[in-house]
Amino acid sequence: TSTSTSTSNQSKEITTTCFSYPKYFNENNNKLWLGSDEGCIYETSLNLNKNDGEKELSITSYILSAHYGPITCIDFYSCLNNNNTSASEENNNKLLQNGLYLTSSFDWTVKLWHISTSKPLSIFNQMQDYVYDVRWSPTNPSIFAVVDGSGNLTIFDLNISFEHPASEPTNIQFESINDRPNNYQQISITKLLWSPNGKQIIIGDSKGKLTIYDCPVYDPTDTDFDKFEAIIKRKLESADR
Repeated sequence: TSTSTSTSNQSKEITTTCFSYPKYFNENNNKLWLGSDEGCIYETSLNLNKNDGEKELSITSYILSAHYGPITCIDFYSCLNNNNTSASEENNNKLLQNGLYLTSSFDWTVKLWHISTSKPLSIFNQMQDYVYDVRWSPTNPSIFAVVDGSGNLTIFDLNISFEHPASEPTNIQFESINDRPNNYQQISITKLLWSPNGKQIIIGDSKGKLTIYDCPVYDPTDTDFDKFEAIIKRKLESADR
């Protein structure tokens, strides 16, 4: 992707490794966030009505050294509490919907961010290899899944802990080489996708295989949403100090 920075008239070539945008992306809310192989996060705007063939995107802001390795995934929060009835609850949910996101990287970490600050709200460094993908649960407000190069699928529930995963990582089996039972090679998990109901996770591995895992997560309540919103608000207040 060729881009031009907002602080210079010169164009800078950026190798984009991933991108994402908030749930409410439209003509008026048209910002994109790009991850790069240099570990930086770039913010740009996409003109949906632009037909002049312009190939460059103007960078409006950026976070240098967001990670110390290529960024493999950016995933914006998209879990919607369909039970919201009051205007205040809807505004709280939009605080998360419009700004909370996760990033993963070859530096073995996942980081939690909000677009209102250039500082990470939290860093998750429990992984022991390249982190290839991270995805929010589509139904549980505080749950996300991570996959890495050591073949681990790890689930976090931030309503329970920011320090430890919700359970022990699930590891896919090593593959035998040339059918020799004592000669194995490690398989990396490179992609993951939640089912719409949040009860299964599909993973893709480095051998081209897809596997579906049941994910024994609980059904969320309004209390779970309220708790997570309160946690994020405290995190944001701490980041602003």
